Amino acid sequence: MKYIKKSEEPESFTVWKNLANEDWQPSWDNFSKPQKTDVHDSLLQEQGFICCYCGRRITKEISHIEHLKPRYPNTELALEYTNMLASCQR
Repeated sequence: MKYIKKSEEPESFTVWKNLANEDWQPSWDNFSKPQKTDVHDSLLQEQGFICCYCGRRITKEISHIEHLKPRYPNTELALEYTNMLASCQR
């Protein structure tokens, strides 16, 4: 696995998570555009467009957001930016 120096999470992601209230909580299930796109773009940038596992070149179209530590049953890690990586589809 490639060492990745994590940067700050995208501001739009932080703002979205801070919208939590009694009636709504951010979760992986309601994580979508534009925040999910911003996070994916940020992960690709900080990794130099290289898959965190195999080292191949990746783009947004051929990659996805991966969790270093499983997001289930540790649901608190699902939206933790430091637990997210960009990985190829293989």
